Amino acid sequence: MQKLVTRFVLPVILKRRPPRILLISNGPAGFPDLAGLNVIAIHSGGGGPDDILHCDTARLPFQDHSFEIIVMHHVLSDGHEPELGEAERILVDDGELFVLGLGALGLRGRFANTQNGLPGLKIRQICARLRSRSFFIEHCAGFGLMGVRVSCYRRWQQPVLPFADTIVIHGRRRQNKPILTPIRFSQPQGVGVQSAAIDSLSREAM
Repeated sequence: MQKLVTRFVLPVILKRRPPRILLISNGPAGFPDLAGLNVIAIHSGGGGPDDILHCDTARLPFQDHSFEIIVMHHVLSDGHEPELGEAERILVDDGELFVLGLGALGLRGRFANTQNGLPGLKIRQICARLRSRSFFIEHCAGFGLMGVRVSCYRRWQQPVLPFADTIVIHGRRRQNKPILTPIRFSQPQGVGVQSAAIDSLSREAM
């Protein structure tokens, strides 16, 4: 997981330099690369380090459009979770969303789901949900296949990506620009045309 954070998450953070980064996690989240980068860490359960805020991740205590970058770690499975709606609510337009987790079809994902209850990422379903919520998919990448330490981030490797041990999905929220339709008014008829019509009616009356 750390390799995916270093390769895909950290460069975006260093480029944008957001004032705050939100990390939502339902599992152990130790990312040394994110240390000292104004990260607010939220965990849905109790216990854990003192620097992690524990709350209901389905009802986040933040205002709308208040974060430029959100990292979701071991939170989503198929994209129907309420946490995705909350992330969309508090993410600014053109903001970055990173979904990290274990592949649902990978060996680690199956073991963790059975032993620890961590959700397995169903990459196609999540990408479809993100697109339906006005997100553009920037990258989908994975690391590890059947216990082999291999990176999967090239286009030709996409068919095997659901079987990867760890997966990152990078989405960018599209800007919601209002659509303005100009109102066109018809040209009023000239005074000369109206007076000519009145004169013709007057002659007919005579």
